[in-house]
Amino acid sequence: MKVIPKFNNVLVKVLPEEEQSMGSIIVPDTGKDKSRKAEVIAVGPGFYNVNGIFIKTETKVGEIVVLPKFGASNFQYDGIDYELIKENDILAEIEK
Repeated sequence: MKVIPKFNNVLVKVLPEEEQSMGSIIVPDTGKDKSRKAEVIAVGPGFYNVNGIFIKTETKVGEIVVLPKFGASNFQYDGIDYELIKENDILAEIEK
């Protein structure tokens, strides 16, 4: 079995945060950026807009994306933590 997103939902696995430091000073959580990086695991096919036009999902499996701090649905499947988020809530893609 596997998780298959519906409509324009994107299934992601949040990547661990890297510890930020400046010289020998470690930046506390309050000084860190509130966005998060995640790897795209699966994508839904898309959705129909109000005019009945099908809008295909552009995000691809394997992309590294930037997510907002809040707005995703968290869940666990086979002991792994995932998040589902609408494609248009993804802030950016990070090119490799």
